[in-house]
Amino acid sequence: MKKLVLHGNVAILAVAMVGLTGCDRDPTEPPGHHLLGTVEILNRATVPHTLLATWTHDGGWDTDVLMTLSHGAEDDRTRASLGARMFTRGGEEIELVRDGEYTVRYGPYADPDGVIDMDEALGLFHGDHVHVYGFHQEGRTGTAQLVFALWHGDHADDQTDPIGFTITD
Repeated sequence: MKKLVLHGNVAILAVAMVGLTGCDRDPTEPPGHHLLGTVEILNRATVPHTLLATWTHDGGWDTDVLMTLSHGAEDDRTRASLGARMFTRGGEEIELVRDGEYTVRYGPYADPDGVIDMDEALGLFHGDHVHVYGFHQEGRTGTAQLVFALWHGDHADDQTDPIGFTITD
């Protein structure tokens, strides 16, 4: 009898293993969540949008500084509109939609010069793109380190390594 039960458990385990291995999903991804494989950041100020940097899970960023912005005219804000394309570790593109299940967000990893205005950016995440604001009135210059996150409801499923973002005069 014990042998039969053991074989029954082994059979159930074998069926479960076949079910898991037949799926394209990365087995390390928690159910209902995605782990990032690749992130592309695009400059939305150009038409067509140009690729600024690519991050991969295995290799990190392909550049040290994402973008350098100069302070604009007195009435202009120093800002960048950055698009994002995010892909799972299995290569599937994640649909990023404002008020959708998944969006892109960013945050400062390190900002020793205080050049990124996070108060201005709060609530300005648009699904597939973000706006990064620099402090224009104070004329601050320097480099911050930003991370980009795959936002899912009220939390990040995964995020990139930090990348530099520079504000100059």
